[in-house]
Amino acid sequence: MFGKIEDVQFLGVSAGLIVPALAVCVAAATDFLWGKIFNGLTLPLFLLGVAWGLWTGGFSALSNSLLGVALVVALFAPMYAFGMMGAGDVKLLMGVSAWLSWRGSLHLVVLAILVGGVISACLLVLKGRFGVFFLKIRRFFLSVFVRELEVEFPKIDRTQTFPFGIAIAISTVWTLLSDPVKRWGIFPWD
Repeated sequence: MFGKIEDVQFLGVSAGLIVPALAVCVAAATDFLWGKIFNGLTLPLFLLGVAWGLWTGGFSALSNSLLGVALVVALFAPMYAFGMMGAGDVKLLMGVSAWLSWRGSLHLVVLAILVGGVISACLLVLKGRFGVFFLKIRRFFLSVFVRELEVEFPKIDRTQTFPFGIAIAISTVWTLLSDPVKRWGIFPWD
């Protein structure tokens, strides 16, 4: 997933694990406290990940990680464009993906969506809003599949959102430590 991750160690742990794990924990904290993931964190994370890939695995590892970054942009830029997630979330995923292979990035994306979905569902249930949310989603899908209806996009209630940086942090650390998506066998190539 990382190239030669054993090359640089700090207290017996690879820098390829420490740097992204610490960065996502800081991002989760800032997202929770201020509702923002700062560029001062995501840009250095990205640049260090690119440098790390080049140093530990050469141009092959660099191209592999940049393919992962492109994958993240392709999957999450539309979500940002439709107001479903913040730009900081996308940039954080790009920064972490610079440390991973394209497969590692895909695993991270799948896990982040699953973790974010579980957290969202729990919060909706706790706030008594799950039924309202389900009805909005149902109306959206009906409007998409029934020709006589005009497409009705669900309106996002900003008071009911949660900091997705927390789901990204959980997913990143989980992926770095044990890569559960690979162990679960979700993709045929794993």
